[in-house]
Amino acid sequence: TLLWRQPNGEKVKLAVRLNELENVGGEVWANLWPTETIVRIDPETAVIKGWVDLRGIRSEAEELARKKGARIDVLNGIAYR
Repeated sequence: TLLWRQPNGEKVKLAVRLNELENVGGEVWANLWPTETIVRIDPETAVIKGWVDLRGIRSEAEELARKKGARIDVLNGIAYR
């Protein structure tokens, strides 16, 4: 659940399956669990600014995991510096 406060002080909840929230360049980026999508959210207005489609990198990640004797259930985590 994402919670933000409107300018009038009213609290608003956005109840979706957001996971691993990260501040990226002034935006909130969050995994939309259990999809292979990241949602970009304006933290002031909670307006969705865009989507990052990660379909296609899963197969590459699964191959790397197999080489290490591991497996991947879902893509999870946002690394930003």
